[in-house]
Amino acid sequence: MDDRPPLPVPGPCLETWRPDVLGRVAAVWALAVLLISVGLVGTGLSMFGAHLLSPAGQWAAGLVGWPCAVAGPLVGLIGILRVVSRDDGVLQVCRHGLVSGLGDGARFLPWRAIARIEAGPAGLTLHPESGPPLVLARRWLGMATPALAARLGEWRRRLLLGVLRPPPR
Repeated sequence: MDDRPPLPVPGPCLETWRPDVLGRVAAVWALAVLLISVGLVGTGLSMFGAHLLSPAGQWAAGLVGWPCAVAGPLVGLIGILRVVSRDDGVLQVCRHGLVSGLGDGARFLPWRAIARIEAGPAGLTLHPESGPPLVLARRWLGMATPALAARLGEWRRRLLLGVLRPPPR
């Protein structure tokens, strides 16, 4: 059994923000495309390169090309699924505070416990009244980090005043 206290009920979720994972996706796809390209060239040379390569060379090209042709799409699909399935950076704006992460790693910060929200070089930083700051992702989908920090500050101000209407985008 988990000895941690349960997450307090943060109220209804009003907005959700996800980190931008384009850099990780690009790295996975670059590796997958490289493997597919090597596989394409290797299998092509092994099958149709009789006028270019010796039989031993064709065999070696096939030995390299066929596994790469199979591994490339697998690396791409599995890599993308791993990148997309990570939800540890999700940020939810709720009625009574912010929830960072999902599942067992979720952390709830009530609005009254947040001293300030700022965008720094390390990423979006939530400074609680007590304890160490919580540093989140540097880049967010759909909004620059400084603009998101300002939006979260506006959400905080509105929700502490009891206004549920979202701030304009």
